Amino acid sequence: MPSARDKRAAARARLEQRMAEKATAARKRRKIQVTALTALAAVLILGIGALLVVTLVNKDDDSTDTAADSGNCHYSPQQIDGTNPNMVATGTPESTQPAEGTQDFTMQTSRGDITVQLDLKAAPCTSGAFSFLSAGNYYNGSICHRLTTEGLFVLQCGDPSGTGMGGPSFSTPDENLPTADDSGYGAYPAGTVAMAEGQGQDPGSQFFIVYKDTQLPANYTRVGFVTDGLKVVTDVAKKGVNANDPNARGPGDGPPQQTVTIEGTSISDPDPAGVPVNPWTVPADGTSGSPSTKPDEDES
Repeated sequence: MPSARDKRAAARARLEQRMAEKATAARKRRKIQVTALTALAAVLILGIGALLVVTLVNKDDDSTDTAADSGNCHYSPQQIDGTNPNMVATGTPESTQPAEGTQDFTMQTSRGDITVQLDLKAAPCTSGAFSFLSAGNYYNGSICHRLTTEGLFVLQCGDPSGTGMGGPSFSTPDENLPTADDSGYGAYPAGTVAMAEGQGQDPGSQFFIVYKDTQLPANYTRVGFVTDGLKVVTDVAKKGVNANDPNARGPGDGPPQQTVTIEGTSISDPDPAGVPVNPWTVPADGTSGSPSTKPDEDES
C-alpha cells in the first residue's frame, strides 16, 4: 500500500503533467493566433492599398465632377396655377450651363440697342436663364415698367406683363452677390445689370440696369455689365417718370415718361476665353453704405 509520501509525489507528477499539457496547448494557440494575425495584417495591408487606389480614383473623379458641377444649376420651379395671372409657363433651362468666359445679350429696344456682357463664371445660372428666355422670345414686346430717379437710379425690365409682378415658371439662385469688400457704390456702379427680387421670391426674369452709381443692399445677383447702349438708358432717365401713371409711386419712381419696349433680343455663343468687364470694386474714396429697406420685386 503506497505511503502518504508516494501519494503526494504521484499527485505532484500528475499536476506537473497537466501543467505541461496546458503550456503546450497555449503555445499552439499562440502560434495559431500569430499566424491568423499575420494573415489578417496582410489582408488589411492589401485592403488599405486597394482603398487608397479607390480613394485616389474617386478624388480624380470628384475633381472632374467639381469642374463639371461648377455650371450645374438648380432652377426652382414656380407654380403656374392662375393665382398670379402675370406668370408665364416657360419651361426650365437645362441644369448644366457654361461657367467660363462671357456671353453677349443684346436687346433691340424702341430707343436703341443695349448690349449686356454676361459674366458666365460669376453668374452661370442667371446667364443661362437669360439665354433660355431669349431663345424663347420671352422678352419680345415687353416694356421696361419702372424707372427710379431719386436715391435709386435704375431702369427695370424683364416682365412681359408690365406689372412688376410677372415672371417665368422658374427662379434662379442668387449668384455674384456683393461682399463686404465691394459694398456701397462699388457694388452696383453705373452699367451694372442685376436681378430684381423681393416679396419672398427668388429672381426670375426681371432685371434692372443701373444708369448711375447706386447704393443697394447686397441682395441682388449681378449678372453682367452694359458694354454698349447705356446712353439709351440715361436718355430715358432724363425724361423722368410719368407721375400721372396709376402705377407711379411718386415723382421719382414709376413707369418712365418715355416708353421703352424690348422689341427683340439676341444672344451670342458663349466665349470661354472672354474676359468680363468686372467693374465691381470699392471706389478709391471708400464710399460705402446701403439704404435701410430692400426694394420689392417690382421695385428693383
